Amino acid sequence: MISLACVIGILLFLFLDFKIVRNLASPLVLAGGIWLMQYIFVLIFMPLSFSDDWRMGLFFICFVSFFVGFKFFTYNRFSTSFWRCQKYAWNPIIRIPLIISMYVFSAITIAKCWSELNVRSASIWQTMIYCMNENDLFESGISVIFLNLIPIIFMVSVGIFTYNPSSENRNNILFMLPPTMSILLFSSRGGWFLLLIALVYIYVFVKEVSNKKILVFSTVMLVLMFFIWGYSSLDKFATTYAHLSDFEKLQYLFSSYFINPTLNFLYLFDNIQEFGYGKYTFRFICAVLSSLFPDVEVVETISPFLYLNGAKSNVYTAVGWVFRDFGMMWVYFVFFVMGIFYGFMYKKVVETKEIFFVVLLSVMMTPIAYFFFDDIFFSRFSLWLQRFIFVLALTSPVLLVKER
Repeated sequence: MISLACVIGILLFLFLDFKIVRNLASPLVLAGGIWLMQYIFVLIFMPLSFSDDWRMGLFFICFVSFFVGFKFFTYNRFSTSFWRCQKYAWNPIIRIPLIISMYVFSAITIAKCWSELNVRSASIWQTMIYCMNENDLFESGISVIFLNLIPIIFMVSVGIFTYNPSSENRNNILFMLPPTMSILLFSSRGGWFLLLIALVYIYVFVKEVSNKKILVFSTVMLVLMFFIWGYSSLDKFATTYAHLSDFEKLQYLFSSYFINPTLNFLYLFDNIQEFGYGKYTFRFICAVLSSLFPDVEVVETISPFLYLNGAKSNVYTAVGWVFRDFGMMWVYFVFFVMGIFYGFMYKKVVETKEIFFVVLLSVMMTPIAYFFFDDIFFSRFSLWLQRFIFVLALTSPVLLVKER
């Protein structure tokens, strides 16, 4: 079977990588694990004729392209002997204003949405997300910036404590935890997963956790993410599928989220009418140009819904977004370039342990975790550019001091 052969192939490539690097925390292992999960779900839940479809091999070639690019910088083991003397702390001048600003914004945000809690029948989480998307409550762009900034401030604080577990750094985390948790009320599940994944990888990268512990952390994180997905799905679609029991809802949504993205991409592969010629991969550039030249087309980030396998879904895996531009050869090239980027970042993390690279790569692990589901990088590049700028600013010598 094609899918089974791809599973074996991915395992062989991961074994080869492990023999060289001997570390399960690399982005390549996460990418391979995500694609393995995709293939395993297809093998378990789809008919044999589907899992044996030659088009299922396209995802394996994407993984190989990512693997080859990743190995540009990770073809051997790294030296990590000098980093242990590094210790970080917030600049005393900026620490208190930073914490106060987090509380002020979270308080203002909750106050703006408080009136909606009494008039809407939805849950607190759904009500808050509705309020955050209302332009009459928040000026355009401000909500998005703070939804990115406050969690990253918290991530950097956790990184500082992981390097330097002093009582002051611990207290910083405790002070920053309430506004961070309150901001998550205004975030989609993607915001929750981003924070969870980043915090786990920050700890793993800095502490050089053993492979055995990495497997334990990965299992716990996967179970926790599935629990979050299940609980939040029942809340999000409480009224949409009111005629179904909770178990039936989860069955339907499991197919919609974990099976249908693959089906949707294969449908797109067979039925695409015309290519975008860069409109999808370079959507951010098109959006910038459209502000100067109104005739420049900017594609929507929300893809059309398809009803397949008894479920409705509008996600096409990470492959689908860039495929719309030039086809599969372009997809392979893009994943090759992404592999180079992640390989470079991982090499910097392991060899230097600089907090900038540690936090940035930990944040950037989330797009890999979404490979089986949808593209959240090119389609939302402006958000990742914001996060890059925030990490760069928050880890600069102006805001952080390095102790010896």
